[in-house]
Amino acid sequence: MKDGTGTRLRLVPKRWVQNGFTLAHDENGGPVFVHGALPGETVEVTLTRVRSNHSFACVSQVLEPAPDRVESDCAAFPACGGCSFRQVSYREELNIKQRLLFELPGMQSAFEEAGHDIRWHTAQPTGYRSQAQLQCDGNSRGFFALHSNAIVDWPPEGCRNLAPELSEAMRAFQPPGPGRYAFRVAGGTVYGPESLRTNALVESRLLDDPAFSWSFPARSFMQSNRFLVGEWLRAWRELEPPAHEGPLVELFAGTGVVGGFLMKDGLSYEGYDSDPAALAAGRHCFSIRGFSGQFRRRDLYRQGLPTGFSDAQSLVLANPPRAGLGQRLTRDLLESRASALLYSSCNPQTLARDLISLRGRGALSVRAIRIFDFFPRTPHLEVLVRLDRKQAGPAH
Repeated sequence: MKDGTGTRLRLVPKRWVQNGFTLAHDENGGPVFVHGALPGETVEVTLTRVRSNHSFACVSQVLEPAPDRVESDCAAFPACGGCSFRQVSYREELNIKQRLLFELPGMQSAFEEAGHDIRWHTAQPTGYRSQAQLQCDGNSRGFFALHSNAIVDWPPEGCRNLAPELSEAMRAFQPPGPGRYAFRVAGGTVYGPESLRTNALVESRLLDDPAFSWSFPARSFMQSNRFLVGEWLRAWRELEPPAHEGPLVELFAGTGVVGGFLMKDGLSYEGYDSDPAALAAGRHCFSIRGFSGQFRRRDLYRQGLPTGFSDAQSLVLANPPRAGLGQRLTRDLLESRASALLYSSCNPQTLARDLISLRGRGALSVRAIRIFDFFPRTPHLEVLVRLDRKQAGPAH
Protein backbone atom coordinates (compact mmCIF):
# COMPACT_ATOMS: atom_id res chain seq x y z
CA MET A 1 0.00 0.00 0.00
CA LYS A 2 1.05 3.60 -0.57
CA ASP A 3 1.31 4.41 3.13
CA GLY A 4 3.53 1.41 3.83
CA THR A 5 0.86 -0.74 5.45
CA GLY A 6 1.59 -4.38 4.62
CA THR A 7 5.36 -3.84 4.37
CA ARG A 8 7.46 -6.58 5.98
CA LEU A 9 10.44 -5.78 8.21
CA ARG A 10 12.94 -7.71 10.31
CA LEU A 11 13.14 -6.21 13.81
CA VAL A 12 14.52 -6.84 17.29
CA PRO A 13 12.20 -5.30 19.93
CA LYS A 14 13.98 -3.91 22.98
CA ARG A 15 11.37 -3.53 25.72
CA TRP A 16 7.72 -3.71 26.71
CA VAL A 17 5.66 -0.52 26.45
CA GLN A 18 2.04 0.37 27.21
CA ASN A 19 -0.94 -1.36 25.56
CA GLY A 20 0.78 -4.73 25.23
CA PHE A 21 3.31 -3.73 22.56
CA THR A 22 7.07 -4.14 22.43
CA LEU A 23 9.15 -1.28 21.07
CA ALA A 24 11.53 -1.73 18.13
CA HIS A 25 13.11 0.69 15.64
CA ASP A 26 13.27 0.41 11.87
CA GLU A 27 16.44 0.97 9.81
CA ASN A 28 15.83 4.73 9.88
CA GLY A 29 15.45 4.82 13.66
CA GLY A 30 11.67 5.22 13.54
CA PRO A 31 9.78 3.62 16.44
CA VAL A 32 7.69 0.56 15.64
CA PHE A 33 5.22 -0.79 18.20
CA VAL A 34 5.10 -4.56 17.71
CA HIS A 35 2.19 -6.85 18.61
CA GLY A 36 3.03 -10.46 19.47
CA ALA A 37 6.78 -10.15 20.09
CA LEU A 38 9.05 -10.42 23.14
CA PRO A 39 11.98 -8.13 23.92
CA GLY A 40 15.29 -9.40 22.54
CA GLU A 41 13.99 -11.79 19.90
CA THR A 42 14.34 -11.39 16.15
CA VAL A 43 11.01 -11.28 14.35
CA GLU A 44 9.60 -10.63 10.93
CA VAL A 45 6.66 -8.24 11.16
CA THR A 46 4.00 -6.80 8.88
CA LEU A 47 3.17 -3.12 9.29
CA THR A 48 -0.49 -2.68 10.24
CA ARG A 49 -0.61 1.10 10.69
CA VAL A 50 1.86 3.77 9.56
CA ARG A 51 1.97 7.30 10.97
CA SER A 52 4.32 10.19 10.24
CA ASN A 53 6.53 9.55 13.27
CA HIS A 54 5.81 5.94 14.28
CA SER A 55 4.31 2.66 13.05
CA PHE A 56 2.51 -0.40 14.37
CA ALA A 57 3.21 -3.97 13.30
CA CYS A 58 2.17 -7.56 13.94
CA VAL A 59 4.55 -10.52 14.12
CA SER A 60 4.46 -12.65 10.96
CA GLN A 61 7.27 -15.02 11.93
CA VAL A 62 9.55 -15.54 14.92
CA LEU A 63 13.09 -15.99 13.58
CA GLU A 64 15.07 -16.13 16.84
CA PRO A 65 12.77 -16.64 19.85
CA ALA A 66 13.45 -15.23 23.30
CA PRO A 67 14.14 -17.81 26.05
CA ASP A 68 10.87 -17.07 27.86
CA ARG A 69 8.62 -17.40 24.80
CA VAL A 70 5.91 -20.05 25.14
CA GLU A 71 3.83 -21.60 22.40
CA SER A 72 0.48 -19.85 22.00
CA ASP A 73 -2.57 -21.94 22.83
CA CYS A 74 -4.68 -20.04 20.28
CA ALA A 75 -4.42 -20.48 16.50
CA ALA A 76 -5.71 -16.93 15.95
CA PHE A 77 -2.84 -15.26 17.87
CA PRO A 78 -1.17 -12.89 17.09
CA ALA A 79 -3.27 -12.04 14.00
CA CYS A 80 -6.34 -11.44 16.20
CA GLY A 81 -6.08 -8.10 17.96
CA GLY A 82 -7.87 -9.27 21.09
CA CYS A 83 -4.90 -10.70 23.04
CA SER A 84 -1.38 -9.41 23.67
CA PHE A 85 0.23 -11.98 25.98
CA ARG A 86 -0.35 -15.49 24.65
CA GLN A 87 3.40 -15.86 23.95
CA VAL A 88 4.38 -15.63 27.66
CA SER A 89 3.38 -17.48 30.82
CA TYR A 90 0.58 -15.97 32.88
CA ARG A 91 3.01 -15.32 35.75
CA GLU A 92 5.27 -13.33 33.42
CA GLU A 93 2.26 -11.47 32.02
CA LEU A 94 1.41 -10.25 35.53
CA ASN A 95 5.02 -9.15 36.08
CA ILE A 96 4.91 -7.17 32.82
CA LYS A 97 1.61 -5.52 33.73
CA GLN A 98 2.92 -4.52 37.15
CA ARG A 99 6.05 -2.92 35.67
CA LEU A 100 4.03 -1.03 33.07
CA LEU A 101 1.57 0.17 35.71
CA PHE A 102 4.41 1.61 37.80
CA GLU A 103 5.86 3.36 34.73
CA LEU A 104 2.79 5.57 34.27
CA PRO A 105 3.31 9.21 35.33
CA GLY A 106 2.63 9.70 39.03
CA MET A 107 1.60 6.09 39.63
CA GLN A 108 4.67 5.09 41.62
CA SER A 109 4.12 7.93 44.09
CA ALA A 110 0.43 6.95 44.36
CA PHE A 111 1.49 3.41 45.30
CA GLU A 112 4.00 4.80 47.79
CA GLU A 113 1.25 6.92 49.35
CA ALA A 114 -0.96 3.82 49.71
CA GLY A 115 1.88 2.13 51.61
CA HIS A 116 1.16 -1.52 52.38
CA ASP A 117 -2.57 -1.32 51.59
CA ILE A 118 -2.18 -2.70 48.05
CA ARG A 119 -3.48 -6.03 46.75
CA TRP A 120 -3.60 -7.86 43.44
CA HIS A 121 -6.60 -10.03 42.54
CA THR A 122 -6.24 -12.72 39.90
CA ALA A 123 -8.17 -15.82 38.90
CA GLN A 124 -8.22 -18.48 36.22
CA PRO A 125 -6.82 -16.84 33.03
CA THR A 126 -9.09 -18.78 30.64
CA GLY A 127 -12.86 -19.07 30.26
CA TYR A 128 -13.44 -15.87 32.22
CA ARG A 129 -15.24 -13.57 29.80
CA SER A 130 -19.05 -13.36 29.92
CA GLN A 131 -19.69 -11.21 26.84
CA ALA A 132 -18.27 -10.85 23.34
CA GLN A 133 -19.06 -9.81 19.77
CA LEU A 134 -18.77 -11.97 16.67
CA GLN A 135 -17.80 -10.19 13.44
CA CYS A 136 -19.12 -11.48 10.11
CA ASP A 137 -18.52 -10.17 6.57
CA GLY A 138 -20.40 -12.77 4.56
CA ASN A 139 -17.34 -14.95 3.98
CA SER A 140 -15.55 -15.05 7.33
CA ARG A 141 -16.71 -15.08 10.94
CA GLY A 142 -14.49 -14.38 13.92
CA PHE A 143 -12.73 -11.34 15.39
CA PHE A 144 -11.08 -8.25 13.96
CA ALA A 145 -7.40 -8.34 13.10
CA LEU A 146 -5.11 -5.76 14.70
CA HIS A 147 -5.82 -2.23 13.36
CA SER A 148 -8.07 -3.61 10.66
CA ASN A 149 -11.63 -4.48 9.71
CA ALA A 150 -10.30 -7.73 8.25
CA ILE A 151 -11.70 -10.72 10.11
CA VAL A 152 -9.52 -13.41 11.65
CA ASP A 153 -11.40 -16.70 11.39
CA TRP A 154 -12.91 -18.24 14.49
CA PRO A 155 -10.20 -20.56 15.86
CA PRO A 156 -10.90 -24.32 15.84
CA GLU A 157 -10.56 -24.51 19.62
CA GLY A 158 -12.85 -21.50 20.11
CA CYS A 159 -11.88 -18.35 21.99
CA ARG A 160 -10.11 -19.39 25.19
CA ASN A 161 -11.02 -16.13 26.92
CA LEU A 162 -14.75 -16.86 26.73
CA ALA A 163 -16.88 -18.86 29.13
CA PRO A 164 -17.19 -22.31 27.47
CA GLU A 165 -20.95 -22.06 26.98
CA LEU A 166 -20.52 -18.62 25.39
CA SER A 167 -17.78 -19.85 23.08
CA GLU A 168 -19.90 -22.82 22.01
CA ALA A 169 -22.95 -20.64 21.32
CA MET A 170 -20.88 -18.32 19.15
CA ARG A 171 -19.29 -21.24 17.31
CA ALA A 172 -22.70 -22.75 16.51
CA PHE A 173 -24.30 -19.45 15.49
CA GLN A 174 -25.18 -19.13 11.81
CA PRO A 175 -25.19 -15.41 10.94
CA PRO A 176 -28.01 -14.32 8.63
CA GLY A 177 -25.65 -11.90 6.90
CA PRO A 178 -22.73 -9.53 7.42
CA GLY A 179 -22.71 -7.65 10.71
CA ARG A 180 -21.67 -7.59 14.33
CA TYR A 181 -23.45 -10.03 16.64
CA ALA A 182 -23.35 -9.65 20.42
CA PHE A 183 -23.56 -12.47 22.96
CA ARG A 184 -23.44 -12.61 26.74
CA VAL A 185 -23.93 -15.18 29.46
CA ALA A 186 -25.67 -14.34 32.73
CA GLY A 187 -27.20 -16.52 35.40
CA GLY A 188 -26.18 -19.63 33.46
CA THR A 189 -28.11 -18.54 30.35
CA VAL A 190 -26.53 -17.50 27.05
CA TYR A 191 -28.22 -14.51 25.43
CA GLY A 192 -27.69 -14.25 21.69
CA PRO A 193 -28.29 -11.42 19.21
CA GLU A 194 -32.07 -11.78 19.16
CA SER A 195 -32.34 -11.70 22.96
CA LEU A 196 -30.02 -8.71 23.20
CA ARG A 197 -31.97 -6.83 20.55
CA THR A 198 -34.93 -6.45 22.93
CA ASN A 199 -32.65 -5.19 25.76
CA ALA A 200 -34.81 -7.00 28.30
CA LEU A 201 -33.79 -7.17 31.95
CA VAL A 202 -31.36 -9.97 32.76
CA GLU A 203 -30.85 -11.21 36.31
CA SER A 204 -27.34 -12.22 37.28
CA ARG A 205 -25.85 -13.59 40.47
CA LEU A 206 -22.61 -11.66 40.76
CA LEU A 207 -21.47 -13.31 43.99
CA ASP A 208 -21.40 -16.80 45.41
CA ASP A 209 -24.01 -15.45 47.84
CA PRO A 210 -27.42 -16.61 46.53
CA ALA A 211 -29.08 -13.78 48.44
CA PHE A 212 -27.53 -11.13 46.20
CA SER A 213 -28.46 -10.85 42.55
CA TRP A 214 -28.91 -7.84 40.29
CA SER A 215 -30.86 -7.06 37.14
CA PHE A 216 -29.48 -5.11 34.22
CA PRO A 217 -30.52 -4.47 30.60
CA ALA A 218 -29.15 -7.16 28.32
CA ARG A 219 -27.16 -4.65 26.25
CA SER A 220 -25.85 -2.56 29.14
CA PHE A 221 -22.32 -2.54 30.53
CA MET A 222 -21.37 -4.99 33.26
CA GLN A 223 -17.96 -6.17 34.40
CA SER A 224 -17.32 -9.22 32.25
CA ASN A 225 -14.87 -11.34 34.29
CA ARG A 226 -17.21 -13.86 35.87
CA PHE A 227 -14.51 -15.13 38.25
CA LEU A 228 -13.50 -11.76 39.72
CA VAL A 229 -16.64 -9.59 39.72
CA GLY A 230 -17.61 -10.84 43.18
CA GLU A 231 -14.17 -10.04 44.61
CA TRP A 232 -14.36 -6.62 42.95
CA LEU A 233 -17.70 -5.84 44.63
CA ARG A 234 -16.39 -7.01 48.00
CA ALA A 235 -13.37 -4.74 47.58
CA TRP A 236 -15.67 -1.70 47.38
CA ARG A 237 -17.17 -2.73 50.71
CA GLU A 238 -13.74 -3.42 52.20
CA LEU A 239 -12.50 0.03 51.18
CA GLU A 240 -15.60 1.88 52.34
CA PRO A 241 -14.50 4.19 55.20
CA PRO A 242 -15.36 2.59 58.55
CA ALA A 243 -18.54 3.77 60.23
CA HIS A 244 -19.50 5.72 57.11
CA GLU A 245 -23.08 6.96 57.52
CA GLY A 246 -23.28 9.75 54.95
CA PRO A 247 -24.87 9.74 51.51
CA LEU A 248 -23.61 7.50 48.72
CA VAL A 249 -23.13 9.32 45.41
CA GLU A 250 -22.41 7.02 42.44
CA LEU A 251 -21.03 8.48 39.20
CA PHE A 252 -21.43 6.49 35.96
CA ALA A 253 -23.78 4.42 38.10
CA GLY A 254 -25.35 2.28 35.38
CA THR A 255 -27.80 0.07 37.25
CA GLY A 256 -26.38 1.12 40.62
CA VAL A 257 -25.00 -2.30 41.49
CA VAL A 258 -22.02 -0.93 43.45
CA GLY A 259 -24.17 1.45 45.48
CA GLY A 260 -26.76 -1.27 45.95
CA PHE A 261 -24.11 -3.62 47.30
CA LEU A 262 -23.01 -0.98 49.83
CA MET A 263 -26.52 0.11 50.87
CA LYS A 264 -27.62 -0.33 54.46
CA ASP A 265 -30.36 1.07 56.67
CA GLY A 266 -30.24 4.83 57.04
CA LEU A 267 -28.10 5.57 53.98
CA SER A 268 -29.30 7.79 51.17
CA TYR A 269 -28.21 7.28 47.57
CA GLU A 270 -27.90 9.30 44.37
CA GLY A 271 -26.83 7.67 41.11
CA TYR A 272 -25.91 9.57 37.93
CA ASP A 273 -25.65 8.08 34.45
CA SER A 274 -26.56 8.93 30.85
CA ASP A 275 -28.18 5.55 30.00
CA PRO A 276 -31.95 5.69 30.67
CA ALA A 277 -32.40 1.91 30.39
CA ALA A 278 -29.69 1.27 33.00
CA LEU A 279 -31.17 3.91 35.32
CA ALA A 280 -34.62 2.33 35.01
CA ALA A 281 -33.12 -1.05 35.92
CA GLY A 282 -31.43 0.56 38.91
CA ARG A 283 -34.72 2.00 40.16
CA HIS A 284 -36.28 -1.45 39.76
CA CYS A 285 -33.49 -3.18 41.72
CA PHE A 286 -33.58 -0.61 44.53
CA SER A 287 -37.37 -0.78 44.74
CA ILE A 288 -37.62 -4.56 45.11
CA ARG A 289 -34.94 -4.46 47.83
CA GLY A 290 -36.60 -1.62 49.73
CA PHE A 291 -33.66 0.75 49.24
CA SER A 292 -34.14 4.51 49.21
CA GLY A 293 -32.36 6.12 46.28
CA GLN A 294 -32.53 8.59 43.42
CA PHE A 295 -31.33 7.76 39.90
CA ARG A 296 -30.76 10.83 37.76
CA ARG A 297 -29.98 11.04 34.06
CA ARG A 298 -26.97 13.27 33.47
CA ASP A 299 -24.18 13.55 30.92
CA LEU A 300 -21.37 13.84 33.44
CA TYR A 301 -18.69 14.62 30.85
CA ARG A 302 -20.69 17.49 29.34
CA GLN A 303 -22.57 18.77 32.38
CA GLY A 304 -20.22 17.91 35.24
CA LEU A 305 -21.55 17.44 38.74
CA PRO A 306 -24.67 19.27 39.89
CA THR A 307 -24.08 22.24 42.16
CA GLY A 308 -23.98 21.22 45.81
CA PHE A 309 -24.29 17.56 44.91
CA SER A 310 -22.57 16.32 48.08
CA ASP A 311 -22.19 17.16 51.73
CA ALA A 312 -19.13 16.75 53.91
CA GLN A 313 -20.03 13.15 54.79
CA SER A 314 -20.62 11.94 51.22
CA LEU A 315 -18.79 8.94 49.85
CA VAL A 316 -18.41 9.23 46.07
CA LEU A 317 -18.27 6.04 43.98
CA ALA A 318 -16.95 6.36 40.42
CA ASN A 319 -16.66 3.68 37.73
CA PRO A 320 -16.16 5.66 34.49
CA PRO A 321 -15.53 4.41 30.95
CA ARG A 322 -11.98 4.23 29.56
CA ALA A 323 -11.90 8.02 29.19
CA GLY A 324 -11.67 8.28 32.98
CA LEU A 325 -13.06 11.18 35.01
CA GLY A 326 -11.43 13.91 32.97
CA GLN A 327 -10.59 17.50 33.83
CA ARG A 328 -14.09 18.79 34.55
CA LEU A 329 -15.13 16.02 36.92
CA THR A 330 -11.83 16.00 38.81
CA ARG A 331 -12.20 19.75 39.28
CA ASP A 332 -15.78 19.36 40.49
CA LEU A 333 -14.75 16.64 42.93
CA LEU A 334 -11.93 18.76 44.31
CA GLU A 335 -14.35 21.64 44.83
CA SER A 336 -16.95 19.40 46.48
CA ARG A 337 -17.08 18.58 50.17
CA ALA A 338 -17.11 14.80 49.73
CA SER A 339 -15.10 13.02 52.41
CA ALA A 340 -13.80 10.17 50.25
CA LEU A 341 -13.74 8.84 46.69
CA LEU A 342 -13.67 5.21 45.56
CA TYR A 343 -12.58 5.23 41.92
CA SER A 344 -12.51 2.06 39.80
CA SER A 345 -10.74 2.49 36.47
CA CYS A 346 -10.57 0.17 33.46
CA ASN A 347 -7.79 2.30 31.94
CA PRO A 348 -4.70 2.83 34.13
CA GLN A 349 -3.42 5.55 31.78
CA THR A 350 -6.42 7.84 32.35
CA LEU A 351 -6.45 6.85 36.03
CA ALA A 352 -2.83 8.01 36.36
CA ARG A 353 -3.76 11.32 34.74
CA ASP A 354 -6.76 11.79 37.05
CA LEU A 355 -4.78 10.89 40.18
CA ILE A 356 -2.23 13.58 39.37
CA SER A 357 -5.08 16.12 39.30
CA LEU A 358 -6.88 14.79 42.38
CA ARG A 359 -3.69 14.63 44.46
CA GLY A 360 -2.02 17.70 42.99
CA ARG A 361 -3.62 20.33 45.19
CA GLY A 362 -3.10 18.30 48.33
CA ALA A 363 -6.83 17.89 48.86
CA LEU A 364 -6.99 14.12 48.42
CA SER A 365 -4.54 11.36 49.28
CA VAL A 366 -4.39 7.71 48.23
CA ARG A 367 -5.38 5.41 51.07
CA ALA A 368 -5.58 2.00 49.34
CA ILE A 369 -5.26 0.34 45.92
CA ARG A 370 -6.73 -2.90 44.60
CA ILE A 371 -5.70 -4.24 41.17
CA PHE A 372 -7.88 -6.75 39.31
CA ASP A 373 -6.65 -8.65 36.27
CA PHE A 374 -10.10 -8.67 34.71
CA PHE A 375 -8.80 -9.41 31.21
CA PRO A 376 -5.97 -11.98 31.25
CA ARG A 377 -3.96 -12.22 28.02
CA THR A 378 -4.89 -8.62 27.16
CA PRO A 379 -3.09 -5.43 28.25
CA HIS A 380 -6.02 -4.24 30.37
CA LEU A 381 -6.30 -3.94 34.16
CA GLU A 382 -9.02 -2.72 36.51
CA VAL A 383 -7.67 -0.58 39.36
CA LEU A 384 -9.77 0.44 42.37
CA VAL A 385 -8.40 3.33 44.43
CA ARG A 386 -9.61 4.88 47.67
CA LEU A 387 -8.80 8.56 48.12
CA ASP A 388 -9.52 10.40 51.37
CA ARG A 389 -9.89 14.12 51.80
CA LYS A 390 -7.05 15.49 53.86
CA GLN A 391 -8.02 17.23 57.05
CA ALA A 392 -7.12 20.89 57.22
CA GLY A 393 -4.40 21.65 59.71
CA PRO A 394 -4.92 23.91 62.73
CA ALA A 395 -5.11 27.63 62.05
CA HIS A 396 -2.12 29.75 63.08
